[in-house]
Amino acid sequence: MVNYYLDMCGFPVERPKNRYPYSYSPFRVYKRNWSNNDPSVDSDRLFEWDSEKYNRLSEEVFGNTGQYFFSRYPEEIQLFLQRYFNRRIIITGIMECCNVSNGYPYWTFYYKDYGPLKKENQNGRISGEENACS
Repeated sequence: MVNYYLDMCGFPVERPKNRYPYSYSPFRVYKRNWSNNDPSVDSDRLFEWDSEKYNRLSEEVFGNTGQYFFSRYPEEIQLFLQRYFNRRIIITGIMECCNVSNGYPYWTFYYKDYGPLKKENQNGRISGEENACS
């Protein structure tokens, strides 16, 4: 059986999701300019740290308060993280992971941090929110 689940370095994972649905190894779902030194945050921790903030921002960005990221785009996740941390963040990688104690998925987001977001401009938009390099 071919293993199409790869880690961030491009190697097949030891326990692919299709064979180990409740205890699979983390696998890459997105990668762009990723570096092994990039900071990361897990989706379940964001909710744990501040569930009210998580739910409010999820509703604003994704249109719901779900904790699954299967159908969420990297650009949306980037905007969510920028608002959550109030930082100019660019997503460099996303991995789907499995909490082996309960079988539920969570996601690890790798990013580059370009500092705090700037204040709102005349149009009510936060400078740097959409494009962290501007």
